[in-house]
Amino acid sequence: MLAGSVVEIAAALRAKRYSCIEVTQALLERIAQLNPELNAFITVDEERALGDAKAADAAFAAGRARP
Repeated sequence: MLAGSVVEIAAALRAKRYSCIEVTQALLERIAQLNPELNAFITVDEERALGDAKAADAAFAAGRARP
């Protein structure tokens, strides 16, 4: 399970303790778990989120990561 603040997760990404795909998958799992009760999201585009995460991982690997 992913834990920590956004700042801590960002630091873990920079330190390569997590990949963007791992973070995105964990968040998608949390949304799937809680959204039936909370109804906080109308639409969740998992395919796009994972595609964006893959692109972010590639940017990290190429040294082009955004802050």
